[in-house]
Parts: sequence; structure tokens; C-alpha cells
Amino acid sequence: MADFDIIVIGAGPGGYTAAIRASQLGAKVALIEKDRIGGTCLNRGCIPTKALLYCLELFSKLKTADKLGIEAQEIKLNWEKVQAYKEKTVEKLVKGIDFVIKQNKIEIIQGTARIIEPEVVEVTSQNGEIKRISAHNIIIATGSEAATVPPFVIDHQNILDSTDALNLKSLPQSMLVIGGGVMGIEFASLFKDAGVDITVIEMMPSLLPAEDEETSKLIAYLFKKRGIEVLPGSKVKEANLKNGQVEVLLEDGTSITKEKALLTIGRSFNNEGLAEVGIKLDKGMVATNRKMQTNLPGIYAVGDITGVKMVAHVAMAQGKIAAECAMGQDKEIDYKAIPMAIHSSPEIASVGITEKEAIKKFGKENIKIGKFPFQASGKAQAISQTEGFIKIISNQKDQILGIHIVGPHAADLIAEGTLAYNLGVKLGDIEETIHAHPTLAEAFVEAVEAVNKKSIHIVNK
Repeated sequence: MADFDIIVIGAGPGGYTAAIRASQLGAKVALIEKDRIGGTCLNRGCIPTKALLYCLELFSKLKTADKLGIEAQEIKLNWEKVQAYKEKTVEKLVKGIDFVIKQNKIEIIQGTARIIEPEVVEVTSQNGEIKRISAHNIIIATGSEAATVPPFVIDHQNILDSTDALNLKSLPQSMLVIGGGVMGIEFASLFKDAGVDITVIEMMPSLLPAEDEETSKLIAYLFKKRGIEVLPGSKVKEANLKNGQVEVLLEDGTSITKEKALLTIGRSFNNEGLAEVGIKLDKGMVATNRKMQTNLPGIYAVGDITGVKMVAHVAMAQGKIAAECAMGQDKEIDYKAIPMAIHSSPEIASVGITEKEAIKKFGKENIKIGKFPFQASGKAQAISQTEGFIKIISNQKDQILGIHIVGPHAADLIAEGTLAYNLGVKLGDIEETIHAHPTLAEAFVEAVEAVNKKSIHIVNK
């Protein structure tokens, strides 16, 4: 007889979600974690970065609050207290998740797990004690880690990974951010608000290459406006330490020297021992179907280890599906509507396809574009956050193909768009839904109306 119905390996968002859902369905569950409950997202990613971003954005706004009639003198940044706030936020959430897990009668086992065979897991504790447990089903949620990408060697002092950047004891005067994707944009924005001299290098022709072209162009413009140097289309040839600083040589011969360099590209999958037991890997990722099943019966995988988008909300969705299927339900995950949210200043969010992808897929004559600038929003003007827009891409039948937002609270505003996109809601249905005034959400309706030149608060061209 097996010890458990389900063993979950890894207590990040995908893992703890799977464990809780399985317990809700009546399973006896063991949750194995070698580090801290919450995984990378809660301890070294999503939550600590957002706590720091909030503090530093507030600091930046306070410095310019005199234009709003708020006069303050000697606004200072106490980095030690900012870090303490971040740690307190993380600790509170870790305790909260730990409480929920225990209330669901899930057994937490501290240690490093290794699958011995399809129903048996070996756990090694920190003191070296080894024990074996069994279950009818195993859910792998082992995640990923920051990887070193040549020519960089992360020394955690001068050349940093994201965890190092989050835990800096003091702020550097200058920093080179290598990688203009989601993580790079967030860190560049964060440290710029803290007063650090920032340069961003991106190998692709534009920042945020996966986002809509208009989004990428606007962010590059706004970064430059904030004093962030942006170098798209640049590839690093060499990286060396020189006089306690990092000297980077680009392939075009340009030399850049900064106090710190932050590497925000590349992740390595925590897949140790999986291939040996017969689990199929694809470029280091665990191959799964829409039920989150691997090639071995009774073994599932969720989260970063699957290589799908690699964001916490996808991991949690996968975790629910894996647990439900392991408990006998016939469920499949639908990746159609995955929102992306970037918590820079301003925020960025999207769901669906870009304009370029829409043109390639359907032809320019078969798509329509509506765009509403936050400058025309009463609420945006009232809160003095008018940079950006909401952009809607639809087909000729008024079905939404993509939504792209740059501006205040974009990460929250994308929720309505994601629901509409996922349900196949037509533009007319959104137009006929009354939105509260004055709100930022009104801009979404106006962007929808702009598709067919019916927006009220802009001149429809």
C-alpha cells in the first residue's frame, strides 16, 4: 500500500497549488521542498521584486510631487529599510501559504527529492538522512534557476543574477542590465527609480521582443526619457572585471564600464535525475501533454520545468489540472489566453497576438486596430499618470485577437481583456457593458470602441 495518494516535488506556485487542489479532492498528499515554501516566485522573484518596485516607484513620485501641490523636503531613500519591507512582505506571504498547506492536512517534507521509480521518491534531508516514500501519482514542480550565459561568469559580487540583485546590501552607482526582456525591464525600472545609472543591452532589435512593436517602441522611448540608456541589437563579446568594476565589450567595438552587471537572460531547468528514471526531456524541459502527464504513467509535471511561458500564473493553472487529472478527472489545460504582466514604470500587459502576428496570420486587410491613449482618460489625468495606451486588435467579425496595454495599472487592467479574449466575447458585448466613471477601465471600452471608430473621447481617425 502506498504511503500517499500524491507526492508533489517542489513547493513553488505550481507545486503548492497542485498539493492544495489534490487535498481539496480528498487526496493524502506529501509536499517535498528542499528550500522554502513559495519557491522562486515568492522568495526570489515575483513578490520581492514587486515590493521593491512599489517602494522605489513611490520614492520617485515623491521627488516630483511638488507639481501636485505636495511639498516635501529632504526625501531620502533608506535602502536598508526598503529591504526590510521586502523581507517582511515575503515572510508574511510564506507564513500564509504554509498555514493554508497545513490546514489542508498536507504533509510537508523538508529535503531534496529524487524519483527512484514511477511510484517511489527518495528524500534526503539537510542532515543527510535518507528515507523513501511512495505514492500512486507524482507531480514534478522542481522549477528553474538563473543560468550563466557565456561570456558571463556570475560571481555574485560584480556580475549578478536576479537573486543577487534583490539582496544587494547597498545600491551601486551604476549597473549594466544584460537582457531587455521582462526581467531586465523590471530591474532596469526599479534601480533607475532608486537613482542608479542604468544601461540596458538587448541582443534582439528591440526591447521586449515578444511584445507588440508599438509597446516595445514606447517603452524604449520612455526609458530614454527617464535617462536609461538603451542599446538594442547589441551582442556582448567579452566581459571582464577591471578595477572592481565590470567592463563589457560589444561586438561593434563599444566598451561599457559599470559598477555592477545584472544578467537577466537564461534559465536552467531543475531536471536532475529525471532522464535516468525514464522521463522524456525536450531541451532540458519535461515534455507533457495538456493533462500535464509525462510519458510515464502516474507522473505529471507543472511550472517552469515544462518550459511553457515560465510565469507563476501558468504554473498554478497547470498545478490545478495535474492534481485534478491525478484524482481521476478528465481535464486539459487551455493555453489560449495567457496574460503577460510587466511591472515596470509604466506597467505593461498583454494577451493574445501582436499586430505583426495578426497581419502574418490573417492579412492586413482582415484585421482592425483600435487604440486609446491614457492621455484622454479622465482618471489617468486625475492621478497624473497619462503615458501609454490600450490597443485592441480584432478581425473583421469583431472578435478580439490581441490586447496590449502600456500605462497605469496595466497588469490589473489586462484581467478584463483576458476574460473577454478567453470567452470569445465580441467587441459589441464590451461596448454595451457599462463601466464605472471615472476609472482607468473606461479606457478599455474606449479602445474597443475605437476599433470601429466609435470612441467618444478621442477623434476617431
